[in-house]
Amino acid sequence: MAGYSQVRLLAQGTLAGAASSLTLGSFDATPMLRVFVRISGYSASAIAQLQFNGDTGTTAYAYKVSTDLAVPTSAIAATAAGIKVSQTATTGARGLIEFSISNISGNPHAIVYQSSDLSESAATAPSITSGAGVWTNTAQITRITLDGGGANLNAGTWMAVYGFEGF
Repeated sequence: MAGYSQVRLLAQGTLAGAASSLTLGSFDATPMLRVFVRISGYSASAIAQLQFNGDTGTTAYAYKVSTDLAVPTSAIAATAAGIKVSQTATTGARGLIEFSISNISGNPHAIVYQSSDLSESAATAPSITSGAGVWTNTAQITRITLDGGGANLNAGTWMAVYGFEGF
């Protein structure tokens, strides 16, 4: 049966205090990445974004994201400085965001993601966010930053990166 011969945790981290970003880096490159993120909230209304290998520029990213089936928001080179985790700014928590990222050497990186967004309360149903993106740099990803999008990320925000090999 075809499948992944090895799945392993490459990096994980949790913010102990508020910070503008959370970076997990210097992990081994694998051909497929799965990234899990929980944002415990922001210091001001914002939308966090993923950035790769220290690239904070606006020449290599493009994405399209929609929350609760709204008309998607798109950004392309010259306007995108990362892959936005949602369409909607908030100060509150984002329950769980799951990214699948191709990471094959010499190829652009295709990204698909989904999340339970904008609520962690039983009194308010969470929103559904889905998106797709690309990072056109062809170097394998060995460092991922969750940038706060202009606000600090609250303590308790965490991220984990898993690598998939041998498929």
